[in-house]
Amino acid sequence: MALATKRFLVGCFALFCSLQAAAQQSPLDKLIFLKKGYVQNSYPPALGVFNFTVLDPGVAIVPVGGGIYMAGLKKWFLPPSKTNLPFAVDYCQPDSTLYIFAFNNAKSFLLKSVRDESQQPFKKVLEMPKGIYGIRVVSKKSMWIWGKKGEKWCVWKYDSVKLSPVFESSSPINDLVVVNDKVVAIATNKSILKLGANHAPEEIIKMDAEIDGLAISSEGTLYVSTNKGILHYIEPELAEDAEVITYGIHGKITRYRNNLYVLSRENNEVLRIKL
Repeated sequence: MALATKRFLVGCFALFCSLQAAAQQSPLDKLIFLKKGYVQNSYPPALGVFNFTVLDPGVAIVPVGGGIYMAGLKKWFLPPSKTNLPFAVDYCQPDSTLYIFAFNNAKSFLLKSVRDESQQPFKKVLEMPKGIYGIRVVSKKSMWIWGKKGEKWCVWKYDSVKLSPVFESSSPINDLVVVNDKVVAIATNKSILKLGANHAPEEIIKMDAEIDGLAISSEGTLYVSTNKGILHYIEPELAEDAEVITYGIHGKITRYRNNLYVLSRENNEVLRIKL
């Protein structure tokens, strides 16, 4: 073997060892209990970061600073605006459509991406009273929206024509996840309810920690983020058997393929944890 090749291999081995040592020294290693790996994707520091979504093939985008940022890629998906400020996003995988909630001085409105290059890239599909809302899109004719209306927190279903109220609560609704087209699970401060247009609200999990995020696995099991960390519930009624995913790391969460993404607002990053 040539001397240069030997030196190259020795250098690669040394680099590998140093990376391994650095990974072992990362504070996150002690806080993430799954040991399949993770990736940190940063975004610009800002106040008022409410949610995020994941585009194909696994790029997290975050409404921040008046625009939408591609976390970890150091690029703007939509550059900052001073008039129409995006605050919530969701990606509909079946038809590869992006939905954006934004507001201006007068109202909040929902936009959807348009593929026709002869048109504007986004089309307005819904207007709401000015406020902060969340959205989960099942299809172009099935969307779940939640937010505050007066003194109440509400859940609506939107079929692309009519916005129908489904649920009202005096407690804040911190997150919502779609179980199926007709049923969702919502997180209040310390409780998770299952409900739908034809499904009476049913408490499925009660916690002593504050809940701030929900996600569903491909098998229908539930991931719950609290201020103490993230848990994976195989069966809600067997709460004591919940799998611990993280300790201390928490925030809005979503599952994409075999990864759990976490919006860590304290660290201005979206953390991708391999499942």
